[in-house]
Amino acid sequence: MKKQSYWYLLAFALCVMPLMSTAQNKIAVQSGSTVTYFDQDELQAALDAAQNGDAVYLPGGTFNGPFTLDRSIQLIGAGYFPDSSAATTPTTITSTFYLTSAVSGSYVSGINFTGSVHSPSGTYATITGLIVHRCYFQADFGAFNSFRFNDLSSNWVFSECVLRGLIASDARNVIVRNCVLETNIQYVRGGVIQNSVFLYASVNVYVINNCSNCIIQGNAFYGSNVMISGTSASYASVSNNCFVDATPTFSWASFNNNTTGVSAAQLFVNYTNNGYEHTDDFHLAPGSPAIGVGPNGSDCGIYGGLSPWKEGGVPYNPHIQEQFIGTATNLQGELPVQIKVAAQGN
Repeated sequence: MKKQSYWYLLAFALCVMPLMSTAQNKIAVQSGSTVTYFDQDELQAALDAAQNGDAVYLPGGTFNGPFTLDRSIQLIGAGYFPDSSAATTPTTITSTFYLTSAVSGSYVSGINFTGSVHSPSGTYATITGLIVHRCYFQADFGAFNSFRFNDLSSNWVFSECVLRGLIASDARNVIVRNCVLETNIQYVRGGVIQNSVFLYASVNVYVINNCSNCIIQGNAFYGSNVMISGTSASYASVSNNCFVDATPTFSWASFNNNTTGVSAAQLFVNYTNNGYEHTDDFHLAPGSPAIGVGPNGSDCGIYGGLSPWKEGGVPYNPHIQEQFIGTATNLQGELPVQIKVAAQGN
């Protein structure tokens, strides 16, 4: 370990040890050099206390809402992957999570959302500049706009996420890259969908629907009966993807340099065709037909492209790998605490 990393981790450990020795599962709201702590059942109070530009760090554990975020912040959990977050447990938000237009410019990472994420009831939020990184969405992410309005959301990024619910936004300039999708994408305008794995493909259901002026490349489409559409006014460009389906269906889309009819069994190291599971391994198998068929000879799937999938899905901040906190003090009145923290390169 580099000396600089050692001192960084030491400083981090010295900061977190007093907190962990006095109380577990605190929410930290950082505003500049000031940190304010909230109990785990005070998530809404923590979100309300944060100011634009602040960072809100969520511990591992379960948060039961619903909750509303109405400011521009960094919202960072402890990760969603059971193995990587074993020391802290994953950060899970179980109920509906509402986002208003004031969320524009926010960054969200390391959270398992089991409830849907959308605008407050009866509203259509217009959100610009939203980055969602290494999160797990088990329900829909949508209802932020209506196609009836011109003030569409724009400039969203979903990176290294697991997406199991419908992604329907009517947003412009949406990037979905290096994600695993067990769902479909609808109503994206001017988007880029690249180096992702699509597991969802049902008969007569569009995997990517009404994706006007979109670039779709470097993806691996596992299922059969794959259907993709742009719009009559703005075609989608579908190129350098890998399809198990021998005859994918395209509407209002150009189709160039794609590889079709590949063997599903030879595509990945380990996928059981039961929907997404944490035990799946989407590395390309030796001799996989997805090797080298992406843009400029790159590999298709989540380990290709400029932002390869990182194992474990942990956020960028220092990650607690192991922890031991004694249940009683020793003869000197000290509480034994051992914490192993790993710096994250990205």
